[in-house]
Amino acid sequence: MTIRDALKKTRKIQIFEDTPMVAKTVAEEFKGIFPEIQIEVVKKANTNENGVFSIAIGSIGDLKKRGIDFFKTDKENFVFCKIDEQGAGVLACSHQQFLYGYASNLLDDELDKSLEPFLKGKLTEPAFKWQRSCYDYFLTQPGRIQKNLNRETYIKQMAKFGFTHIEVNGLAYPMALETGPEGETYPMFYTYCPALDQFVYSDLNK
Repeated sequence: MTIRDALKKTRKIQIFEDTPMVAKTVAEEFKGIFPEIQIEVVKKANTNENGVFSIAIGSIGDLKKRGIDFFKTDKENFVFCKIDEQGAGVLACSHQQFLYGYASNLLDDELDKSLEPFLKGKLTEPAFKWQRSCYDYFLTQPGRIQKNLNRETYIKQMAKFGFTHIEVNGLAYPMALETGPEGETYPMFYTYCPALDQFVYSDLNK
């Protein structure tokens, strides 16, 4: 049986009242592929009903209070996913930034793979708690004037790839207009920040 076969039997996805918005976003991604799924907001998970799948975010202690106690771990950062042959199970993350990337990988790349690793639950420890782009050409650099650039789609794709943070600081204009220091031949290159030795001379850059 594949993961797709099991999720076709999922009748309901439960998310929690005070959960971050990403849980609802992920639930809607599931529903986009499996339209029969109903999304329900609850206070506590119902883990004894066939075809009920829960999406939750929190520490082991938080999850237990919500009725999710399928697993134990001493890891601070984790993602746990369990799916049975009737489409019931749970997708639980210690932190909200792990949820969308993991779910996207599951729905986009894993659906036609064997369900076997998930039957007893699969625990994953993310390599990094947070990961950001550096010198983001399309969000804060000259590429932000790219024709037909859809920032929402771009950021969504970054989240899918596992990025947890994005750059928001940039110049007011896509590129620098200042002439730069004396001797500078390409001032427009500095769209992000100048090198320390452009303006400062000290023991640090002798």
